[in-house]
Amino acid sequence: MESTTTWVVTIAVLAGVIIFDLLIAVLRRNKPTSILEAAFWTVFYIGTAIVFGVFLPNWSSETGQKEFFAGWLTEYALSVDNIFVFIIILTHLKVQKEKQQLVLLL
Repeated sequence: MESTTTWVVTIAVLAGVIIFDLLIAVLRRNKPTSILEAAFWTVFYIGTAIVFGVFLPNWSSETGQKEFFAGWLTEYALSVDNIFVFIIILTHLKVQKEKQQLVLLL
């Protein structure tokens, strides 16, 4: 069982990442996302998850690390499925490239 401090720190860092991500999305809401920018953020978030998983045994167990990577890989694989759904919906509704990020943000 994890300590209360571990949970508080984890939730605080996660909240910070979500706020940061939403702030960037709001600031760039009227600009189309380039392939380079999308690749950068994809690598950034994958790298962050891997670094978190590598250091997880420092405050948890190796079992927790294995569970994290199993859950993360499963969710990541399922999220790829959602990308195709979003593409179909945005194409069908003829959402402008500049507005797609705002639509996804909402």
